Amino acid sequence: MISSDDEALCWRPEVVAEPLIDRWYAWHVLLSPATAALFLVHAHLRILQTFVQDPDIHLRARQNPAMRSGPFMDHGAERRDEVAALLEQTTGAQGPQLALAEALGSLARQLAEVQGGTMESHYADV
Repeated sequence: MISSDDEALCWRPEVVAEPLIDRWYAWHVLLSPATAALFLVHAHLRILQTFVQDPDIHLRARQNPAMRSGPFMDHGAERRDEVAALLEQTTGAQGPQLALAEALGSLARQLAEVQGGTMESHYADV
């Protein structure tokens, strides 16, 4: 409820507020820079890329109840150009997040190669 000088105002019942982070639904994993960067690369960009490559895959997935809540866009093929523009804008504007995701992936690969012992010799790399 919002109050204005003399009267109380409130939203109509059909109004829905959906907070966004970088044009995606706000979700707790998008608050931390590390997880946001990883979701950008491994989820958001993949969804956009697959839609641009073949919107019909998303259409068929939406029509299949077994695929409900999957990583698919709820748009028709007529929005392919709009999604392609969003993909280009996102990859251009999110350079630091893309670099962070790459660095985190590189670190994970380095740590996976450690075979016992201490991590002390790897601190400089980290």
